[in-house]
Amino acid sequence: MGQALSMLTKAGPQVGKQLPKLWPLLLESKNRERLGEFFLDLANASPAKRLRARLELTAALAEEIAQSATGDAEKKQAEGWSHRARNLVRRLNMPVAGTGTKRAHRRSIREQLDALQPEMNTHLAETA
Repeated sequence: MGQALSMLTKAGPQVGKQLPKLWPLLLESKNRERLGEFFLDLANASPAKRLRARLELTAALAEEIAQSATGDAEKKQAEGWSHRARNLVRRLNMPVAGTGTKRAHRRSIREQLDALQPEMNTHLAETA
């Protein structure tokens, strides 16, 4: 990932000079799709998107556990996990100003998620 980004930054000025020649190639739909997929893959590697994916998966799993729970205590505990995970998703969606503040905000959410997942894992190991 780092090498690709480094290569892109070094090649950027040269690509910019060649853009008028490359423009007809970019007009072809299959080439635009490939380029779009490449940039989408780069965007999906961001820390915020990875954290969001983990949060969504954890919340969905907690909801699934709550639906398949047999006892009231188990159902209540799973609903609590689901509620905590959904609150973390809401916190991640909350706008935060400043790069350092955003990092600290994501770190705090990640720490809370890292505390929630072992609880769920322990429960699943006990019921398996």
